[in-house]
Amino acid sequence: MWEPDCSEARASLDEQGAWFCEDAVAASVAADLREEILRAHSAGLLTQSGNVLALRTADGRRAGVAQEKPNVFEADIIVGGIVERPDVLSQCPVLERLLSEEGDLRAALNDARPELRLDRLEQAKIQVNTGGG
Repeated sequence: MWEPDCSEARASLDEQGAWFCEDAVAASVAADLREEILRAHSAGLLTQSGNVLALRTADGRRAGVAQEKPNVFEADIIVGGIVERPDVLSQCPVLERLLSEEGDLRAALNDARPELRLDRLEQAKIQVNTGGG
């Protein structure tokens, strides 16, 4: 399923510290994946996204304030290399297959930049932005 062209990965990682691949999967796979994620959102499997902002109180203690991201919904599928949301994967077979074959993508990236030594997928999430935020 993975079809990345990693020929620019090394140079991009060296110059920018990041690499973006627009055509990592076929257009039909991307369209199917998008539909699955939207169905998962409609089924209530994604939750309101947000951040906790660190701050210091007037007395110098550390605290945090939760900030919701308006109209942004997500599900953390893999956290720390562990599948956290098998319920989402059971509803999203294309996503499940892509994630089960992520070793192919990792191998291509390791070939492009061996010193990365990527040995597992640490985190995967899906997200829907409903606009207006």
